[in-house]
Amino acid sequence: MIILENLSKTFIKDGNRIEVLRNLNLEIKKGESLAVVGVSGAGKSTLIHILGTLDHPTSGTLAINGQNVFEWNDNCLLYTSDAADDLLSVDIGGRRIIKKKT
Repeated sequence: MIILENLSKTFIKDGNRIEVLRNLNLEIKKGESLAVVGVSGAGKSTLIHILGTLDHPTSGTLAINGQNVFEWNDNCLLYTSDAADDLLSVDIGGRRIIKKKT
């Protein structure tokens, strides 16, 4: 299960605060499908980046199976399906690069 609680993301641009996500709450149960839709600039990509742990929220939590993923060590890698066997993981300078095996 994936749970977002009071998730917010704010960017600073030219000295101005831009609130992209504000106190978002969402629960995704195992087996559920989700579509993220909205107008340009609504925060869809920001939400997907946070769900994929490519970006951190300004506040709030993202919990997967009860664990706040942003408390994990940066070297942790989460595989969410059996398809992980087809992935190649390479650590370059402390950054993990994931690529589909060819």
